[in-house]
Amino acid sequence: MFAVTISLRALDEAGATTVRAASLDTVAPSLAEEGCLFFDVLFDEADPLLVRFYEAYRDRAAFEAHLATHHTRLWQERCLPLIDRASIRMPESVSSWRSEG
Repeated sequence: MFAVTISLRALDEAGATTVRAASLDTVAPSLAEEGCLFFDVLFDEADPLLVRFYEAYRDRAAFEAHLATHHTRLWQERCLPLIDRASIRMPESVSSWRSEG
């Protein structure tokens, strides 16, 4: 499994509103990707400028395929100019959970 945690801080409230909406728009198409195991967008009630992504993919190749999708590229074009700072963690892991069947 390849897990990704991304924390973003928008420049201002208007930017945060756009980032939140665009981020929610990426959930369904991301989950539909063949190698996507989990994809969620989290909002911090105490800090409205903060947006977090929590994602898991079958492997690094599936994550790289995600980065090349149309919906991810649209998100980047729309949102990256609105981001003040970001941190990304990409630890490769072996899941303790195993699917039977």
